[in-house]
Amino acid sequence: MIRAVGLALILVLAVSSGASAQVQRNIVEATLWEYEQVVGQALGQEAARCLSADSARWNTALFTTCRSDACFNAAYADRLSSLLVFLPEAEPVEGLDFVTTPQLVAIVAPEAETAEPADDFAAPEFEVQGTLVHASADKKHMGLAVQTGGGPAMVIVPDMDIGNQPSHALLQSLIAEEQEQQFLVVGGVAETENALDFKTNHCRFVYRMPIPDN
Repeated sequence: MIRAVGLALILVLAVSSGASAQVQRNIVEATLWEYEQVVGQALGQEAARCLSADSARWNTALFTTCRSDACFNAAYADRLSSLLVFLPEAEPVEGLDFVTTPQLVAIVAPEAETAEPADDFAAPEFEVQGTLVHASADKKHMGLAVQTGGGPAMVIVPDMDIGNQPSHALLQSLIAEEQEQQFLVVGGVAETENALDFKTNHCRFVYRMPIPDN
């Protein structure tokens, strides 16, 4: 209730004062907080911790690099737009339009059993774009993976871990239903025998890439 009253007051001030830059930023910050709460609830508690850590990193980078209203607005427009899969009926904040950007579709939390301790807060080290597949050609390198062109697939979730969290089923459905779609996968990178895979003790973020205009 306190938060709702505070947000309503911000909106009143924005209308009465012509929405100063600071008031506008307050509105956008409150909106992003609400978006991320919705996404966290949709993804589940474990993935929500990954999203919270990612949000903290994003905010730190934002306030480190942005020095102008235009920079802040562009960053918030991109961040809000990246979450729209979970808020299909959302409308743009006044003065800030949605943009075309990779859309978050899944977060894979650290697996239950890993060689190294789980780390929800580890910053991503690597990203790769490609199609989602179930890699099975190499017995030592099987699982839900991202395939880049003609290169080897990078395993996101090893076969032995599949089924341990809801995000695995979501990835399986994306593999089955969106075979030609390009995705961006972000996370920690691990060297395995003759291959690179994503670290299973880190959070892994999966984004659907925009379809390019022809």
